[in-house]
Amino acid sequence: MPFRMSCEQDHLHVEFEGTVSHEEIIDANRALFEHPRFDSLRRCTCDLTRVTDLQASRELVEYSAALAKGGSYTNARLKLAFSASRPECRDAILSYIDCVNALAGTWDIRLFGCPKEARGWLGL
Repeated sequence: MPFRMSCEQDHLHVEFEGTVSHEEIIDANRALFEHPRFDSLRRCTCDLTRVTDLQASRELVEYSAALAKGGSYTNARLKLAFSASRPECRDAILSYIDCVNALAGTWDIRLFGCPKEARGWLGL
């Protein structure tokens, strides 16, 4: 499986690796929003630094942003920190952030170059 999730208290960590397909991104979104602690999460890290190929279309980015907007209705205070180094991953994440902002999403979402920076921003 190209992603793993772990949760401790109010922090969810998602880590992707290898080739990540359209379906796997949808599966990861579903796992986040269906997580039993979703409404009480305050911090989330998404590490894409080990991704070798990301298959994320514009439509998928927009779909994921719409899910984030919907998720903000029950969890408005989530801080989401992405880490990625590959240009195509960074571009997809920046597009996602733009889409969430355009939809007036409430989450504070940032992109970092490495997991350590992302965790530092979240105070972990």
